[in-house]
Amino acid sequence: GIILKRPVLGIGVILGKDDNYLVISDLHIPYHHKDSFEFLWAVYNYYQCSKILNVGDLMDHHAGSYHESEPDALSPEKEYLQTKKYCQELQEMFPEMIITEGNHDKIPKRKLKTCGLPSSMVYNYNQLYDLNDSWQWKERHSFDSKGGQPVLVPMVLNNKGRWNKRVHGDKAA
Repeated sequence: GIILKRPVLGIGVILGKDDNYLVISDLHIPYHHKDSFEFLWAVYNYYQCSKILNVGDLMDHHAGSYHESEPDALSPEKEYLQTKKYCQELQEMFPEMIITEGNHDKIPKRKLKTCGLPSSMVYNYNQLYDLNDSWQWKERHSFDSKGGQPVLVPMVLNNKGRWNKRVHGDKAA
């Protein structure tokens, strides 16, 4: 599965009048970078974020993809179990999160439709992955940051492909 490992290229932060928002995108669990959770936690604390938004592709669901499969990827069962474990770990860090479903998140629903079963069989990701209901899954989500300023915080890697342990961003945006 190492071929599918990818870094988080950057994380968004919205510096709001009342709240700062951590905006997470494209983790693709369980194929996320091994330092991504530590990076998210550091950015969350550095910017004193109080709200967490995930804008899609929290999970990869590679085994169920309609595209050509990577032969070195995890088996469907191992991918599911690792996804479950990592999502529970992430929920311990961020107990409340609003998640808008990305195309990878929706793969199980799409696969069910393909074989003639209702997508409602997997309507509840929290139940499927043994997560608390404090993670809210939505098709769409709108919010008012009250004039908040966006900041892109890159995950800078060293020459060994590991996060350099620094948060690079413009806190004074």
